[in-house]
Amino acid sequence: MATNVIEKEKTVSNADVSPGRGETPEKCDLPITGMTCAACASRIEKVLKRQPGVTEAAVNFATERAHVSYHGGETDVARIAEAVEDAGYGVILPKAAAESGGIAETPEDELQKAHAAEYRDVLQRFIVAAVLSVPVLVLAMAHGRSDFQGMNAVQLLLTTPVVLYSGAQFYKSAWAAFRHRAADMNTLIAVGTGAAFAYSTFATLFPWLLAGAVPAASMPGMAGMENHAASATNATGSMGAVSVPVYFEAASVIIALVLLGRLLEARAKGRTGDAIRRLMGMQAKTARVYRSYDPARRSRLMVVLLRAHPPWMRRC
Repeated sequence: MATNVIEKEKTVSNADVSPGRGETPEKCDLPITGMTCAACASRIEKVLKRQPGVTEAAVNFATERAHVSYHGGETDVARIAEAVEDAGYGVILPKAAAESGGIAETPEDELQKAHAAEYRDVLQRFIVAAVLSVPVLVLAMAHGRSDFQGMNAVQLLLTTPVVLYSGAQFYKSAWAAFRHRAADMNTLIAVGTGAAFAYSTFATLFPWLLAGAVPAASMPGMAGMENHAASATNATGSMGAVSVPVYFEAASVIIALVLLGRLLEARAKGRTGDAIRRLMGMQAKTARVYRSYDPARRSRLMVVLLRAHPPWMRRC
């Protein structure tokens, strides 16, 4: 099936293949889930390349499929799928008819179900992140107009579910990439939001340790925060009221916006899959063959399609 998506499939070969094996490599086509960028496809290819018995691997990010050639005596589909899952991605294997209620489901059906489940999961995480990020953003952007004692603690309570629940997938994927000495977009998100959340949490719980180390007056827009911290300290006469800049809104809003992008991407994948399946359903299922013999020439074969051809292709 031709596709309009311009996607170059990177092909890698295993240099350890012995030329004297004498057996034809087997091939498998595995749907892959969890890829978010082209770097993910490249990492999966490298992982498959290192597997014993794999002679060739090509991963297409647009179609979310991995084409693998391997020697059945050294590995099998289950081991290949296990290697991909160990890298932090999912593999859809065909299920038997007994496991699917007597109906053998195709990989396309399984991939569509995976897209639907992914959309529901991302939607739920995005709703949590958006609802909790709005008040954090309002408090952070007030610039001292709505300061009150314990404001940083309130931001900490609101941001913690966003980071630990809504952003959990980013940290899991970043850790999986780190274990394979690689980095991707999830690594960037995890490092950025994790650093902002970790520092802000430390500044909220132990502000007196950072009160003299934060050069607020030298940072644009932070002079007012330094004056506010000093006035709060003088008013209470204790270091417990010292306030230092925190960046909870950076962690929560970034996670919410990235989840919004993932949500739109998941919906687009679902619609694209439906369109492709409808297009494939229009192809001819049956054909009628007429054979005629010419003494001066070889036999000619004329195939007349009985279905799925537009009116302008019909012949009366």
